[in-house]
Amino acid sequence: MMNEAHAVSGRHMLAAAAACVASLLVHGVLLFWLQRVRFDLPFASRPPRRTPQRAMRLQEAPPPAGAEARAVWAREGLEAALRRAEAVREPEALALPPDELAIEPEPAEQVAVTGDEGAVAPPGVVPERTPWEPRQEIMQIEREIAEAAVPLYERRIIPRLERVSRAPDVTAPVERAALQAEQPLPPPPAAPGAAPGAEAAPAGIPAPSAPAADAVQEAQAQTTDTVARETPEAISPRKPLESFLKASLTVYTSRRDPDYGYFRMDVERAGAEILPVLPRDVVLVQDCSNSMAEKRLYFCRQGLLECLKLIGAEERFNVVRFREAAETCFAAWMPRTAESTNLAGAFIKAMDSRGNTDIFAGIREVLTFERTPGRPVVVLLITDGLATAGLTESTDIIGEFSRANDGAVSVFTMGTLQTANAYLLDLLSYCNRGDSRIVSWGRWDIPEAMSALFREISRPVLGDVSFRFTAQGGCEVYPVQTSNLYLDRPLVLFGRYPAGTERVVCQAVGRSGDTPCDMVFDLGIAEAPRSDDADIRTTWARQKSYDLLSRYARTRDPAILRELKATARRYRIRVPYEDELPGR
Repeated sequence: MMNEAHAVSGRHMLAAAAACVASLLVHGVLLFWLQRVRFDLPFASRPPRRTPQRAMRLQEAPPPAGAEARAVWAREGLEAALRRAEAVREPEALALPPDELAIEPEPAEQVAVTGDEGAVAPPGVVPERTPWEPRQEIMQIEREIAEAAVPLYERRIIPRLERVSRAPDVTAPVERAALQAEQPLPPPPAAPGAAPGAEAAPAGIPAPSAPAADAVQEAQAQTTDTVARETPEAISPRKPLESFLKASLTVYTSRRDPDYGYFRMDVERAGAEILPVLPRDVVLVQDCSNSMAEKRLYFCRQGLLECLKLIGAEERFNVVRFREAAETCFAAWMPRTAESTNLAGAFIKAMDSRGNTDIFAGIREVLTFERTPGRPVVVLLITDGLATAGLTESTDIIGEFSRANDGAVSVFTMGTLQTANAYLLDLLSYCNRGDSRIVSWGRWDIPEAMSALFREISRPVLGDVSFRFTAQGGCEVYPVQTSNLYLDRPLVLFGRYPAGTERVVCQAVGRSGDTPCDMVFDLGIAEAPRSDDADIRTTWARQKSYDLLSRYARTRDPAILRELKATARRYRIRVPYEDELPGR
């Protein structure tokens, strides 16, 4: 039994040894095979497979034997070289000549440096800043149109009348026929002993005699006749615009804001030929400093020449270029004639890029031109908005010019590159009845953008426009200072009203030439079309933010910044130009 067990155990050991040897052989073969196998995983990158390269051996071919064979061999080699040279020259002959700008570098901008400790350029004259003061007006009688003294009675003081609750500040016009149809009040009882028809004398004043009573009746009759013959033109010098303008409301409400509703108000002419086009006074102001560079200034000159062609025959114009200081083409307004246009064209073509940029000096020059009542003054400012001389802070430039201008001149701005100072250009135009555009594609688009903006403002029909909304209604409407009314530009206002408000009442005031005009809009909110576009609410918040920014530029009041940030949080909008504000 022991021998048999030993025999079985020996066989097991042999089998185990054989299995080990077989396993080693199999694993060795697998290891050798796996070295040649490549696994392609979709998410794993692999190096490109390298193709084995055979070694190349270069050697010069020996010339053939024999003099004649060597001559043929040399001639064939020369012809092959000539063919290769001709093949190289053919593309050069067929190619177009390169652009001069592609082969010649642009001239380096010359910057005059006075020394390590000296300034690059002398600083400009800082304008004198006037501190802000609140308006204080004295109400007084400038022109008497009626006799103040009453010859028959002494002047008496009547008690102060209490204001009627919720009475509107502005009321809609009333027809005179409706007033005359009303029953007159009964005359007061006559005093004892007075003549028939005489009024009772006030307490403490002796009753007039019979001849005096007759004089009173005659004076009252003359007054009644005068009032009956009065016309609206005699009562007010302003021309009513009820038949000239029309306004429409679009209302938006949201359950997220139950306390307020919002509206968009569009104002336009009532007809095509109702309000005439007003002749303008136009000023083209061009930045000619180093930051503009010749490659952009070239296209600005082309745009200015196109704008000259769009000036009307009855209009006046001037051209201003500025660097550290401003230069005008003419000493005063010039009518558009062939001679004045040629002089202005030569002035524009002579513009070159050099020097520092004093934007405030450039636009301040337009305020020196004499303004004629009834002629809207329109300014087109072309610049990159990068001030390097004089007033360099954008907020200072906006505040100083806006205070000096006070809405008299409309300023439209054009940025010449994508990185232009949008804060300065937007707020400068917003505070001064204008608008801003920035060329964001390329400098070759500058002439077209300039002429397109100039066409939009080429036909004004109502100048010095302002809107006055009733304080009792609680409407908050922006922009507060609107642009003039143009045929080719919409005049749009955005407002907020308390929930439950039934009507929007406002007065529009403006000038059509020498004629002052006004009208009253009385628009029902319930009759206005409803909109689901929340952009009306958002645009109102943005307009309010711009108005707060313009007020801050004039006053530098920190409370305005706090209100600005609170408005942005409530309406979930970004604070415009937050990087330009202090304490960000």
